[in-house]
Amino acid sequence: MSSKLSRRMVLRAAGVAVTLPALVSLLPRGARAGGGATKRFVSLFFPNGSTRRQDWMLGGSGTDYTMGTAHASLEPLRAKLSMFTNLNGDYGGAPDHSRGTASFLTGAPISDMGTPQVEISIDQAIADALQPATAIRSLHL
Repeated sequence: MSSKLSRRMVLRAAGVAVTLPALVSLLPRGARAGGGATKRFVSLFFPNGSTRRQDWMLGGSGTDYTMGTAHASLEPLRAKLSMFTNLNGDYGGAPDHSRGTASFLTGAPISDMGTPQVEISIDQAIADALQPATAIRSLHL
């Protein structure tokens, strides 16, 4: 028995190695490792408000709420969503619109040095708790 690898065997192995990752993407979602749906956290902040505020507002409270027209495409996912509105805070300093941008995920006031006075924001705490098995742990856009 020969211990040498033929050129054909090397090419065949390389072909298999290259195509295997692509085949995983063809599996149905439930067949992948972990089986459960990926959990995501999305937050929106409008420092200067929105042009049609009523489109973004939720009606009612608890699980018996109505979505604004901006959320209409999310209606099929409603049972899987937790939505919060009207989270207002005093972020300290001048009452300019953009001041909340630095603090809306932490709730911490901005110090005299212009830096938030907190160790971790809610989005990073969620990322730590979920420990996503993805190449990108947290993405800010």
